[in-house]
Amino acid sequence: MAKFRQRGKTWSYHIYLGLDPLTKKRKEISKGGFKTQREAKAAARLVELEIQNGTFTKESDMPFEQFAQRVLVDLVVLLVLLVLLVRLNFVLVVLE
Repeated sequence: MAKFRQRGKTWSYHIYLGLDPLTKKRKEISKGGFKTQREAKAAARLVELEIQNGTFTKESDMPFEQFAQRVLVDLVVLLVLLVLLVRLNFVLVVLE
């Protein structure tokens, strides 16, 4: 269930997600800048539906460059593992 708050001329919503099992801290999603309470409620309803359907993804502040570097590193690691597995399989085939 979302809670709504007005700060100045804009509205925001806060949705409680429960406790983080590792840190035991509250997890919550919030977003502001809505001109009316009705807009904030509509946006909160969409987020709650995404959470229920399992399609919600949290927005990230990570710059694209950092994201691309992480993806490239992951791909290189996967490629190295694939090469090692292929070589291992080749060695096992030769030994048989």
